[in-house]
Amino acid sequence: MIGFWIFAMLLATSSEGIGRELLAAAVQGNVVQIKRLLAQQANVNVSNSAGQTPIQLASAKGHADAVKALIKHGGEVNSSDKIGATPLMVAAMGGYGSIVRELLAAGARIDSRNSLNMTALMYAVMSNHVAVAEVLVKSGADVNAKSAKGTTVLIIAASEGRMAVANFLLAHGANPNQADENGWTPLMAATAHNDYEIVKTLASRGADVNARDHHGYTALRIATLQRYETIVNILKQHGAK
Repeated sequence: MIGFWIFAMLLATSSEGIGRELLAAAVQGNVVQIKRLLAQQANVNVSNSAGQTPIQLASAKGHADAVKALIKHGGEVNSSDKIGATPLMVAAMGGYGSIVRELLAAGARIDSRNSLNMTALMYAVMSNHVAVAEVLVKSGADVNAKSAKGTTVLIIAASEGRMAVANFLLAHGANPNQADENGWTPLMAATAHNDYEIVKTLASRGADVNARDHHGYTALRIATLQRYETIVNILKQHGAK
């Protein structure tokens, strides 16, 4: 009985060691090492203390060949770490289009949410990866998804000054009047950041220039208080009162 217990302990220690090696190989993108470890029965879905699996680590680092190898050997494309981040989210955040496509082709859920209710598309937009955002939208990502605080993809684009992404989102059905939990709209976000180009685009694409947030502020009121004269003029040209 004691001999069996010792054997079990040694086996567990060996498994932990090979698991750590696989996680390290994924970070490094060492495909040869990954294949060698998997051939030695390493758990392809082993996780570190943060809940990150090899496929998530490889996706975050942009190691496309490593991701392919892990998927081929059963890597879980919908695994999530302790904050709910998935391989697709971290690949989108990093702007790794080929990995995003690979994960989607392998069945990654495109609108999975993390603990902040954020999606892969939100992270692509936040990081200004236009090409990745386009891949996600064309693959069916929800352009009107909201975060835990009601922040929409378009609000993120407007807040971050992402003109190209904002245009793309609007062309693919993003609602210019969808507000967050405080009544803050994409137009208000662009106004607050003094981005007159996005303000002009939103105003010409159906944004309600007289919408009020929960404190009664309009985009015009915000622009007036901040003395953003160019935006004041644009808003008035589109009917703001």
